[in-house]
Amino acid sequence: MKKYYTAKSDLIFQQALCLEKDKDILSWFIGKCFNQKVTDLKIEIPVLPIGKVIEKSKTVDLLVSFDKRKVNLEVNSCHYKYLNDRNFFYISDVYSAQFKRGKGLTNRSEVIQLNFTWGLPKEYENIGCFVYEVYDKKHNVKYIDNFKIIVFNMNYYRKKIIIEKKKKFKKDTPKHLLMLDANSEELKELCKGDAIMEKFKKT
Repeated sequence: MKKYYTAKSDLIFQQALCLEKDKDILSWFIGKCFNQKVTDLKIEIPVLPIGKVIEKSKTVDLLVSFDKRKVNLEVNSCHYKYLNDRNFFYISDVYSAQFKRGKGLTNRSEVIQLNFTWGLPKEYENIGCFVYEVYDKKHNVKYIDNFKIIVFNMNYYRKKIIIEKKKKFKKDTPKHLLMLDANSEELKELCKGDAIMEKFKKT
């Protein structure tokens, strides 16, 4: 029997969601993450520039731009000690790449990283989403207003699929997140009546 790979795998995620020919699926997926319709999506080159010879090459899972935003998507199939550091290196490079000689600072994009992470520590198991910004916690004052890291706790959403298996999926179930790690039977149930999800399933 052939092994079934879900979009939890970097390779499957990139092949099923991140190709130019299937950009409608990606636009739908990102629109769901931001709760808005995305119509002007551009897929960027995923290899980030290297400033020095000694720097390690940096290839992100996906980099897109739309609506004056640059968004880096990272699929993290497990959580390990330096995962946050690595992902922060990536999004910092995306942010700093905007500052080019003679361009000024007024026309810069909002820079956001979306992390889809499995295996977060147990103390986070009942929290679905984390949003990190640069601000003074004591006075609740932002240092910059165009930088954000969002982490989706995929195990939290995975629990939803088990809880609701005997019922039917509720209207507010985040199907776009659940589909990344759904097996073939679960994906079949999730996609019912949704043309764009059916296309994802076929891909």
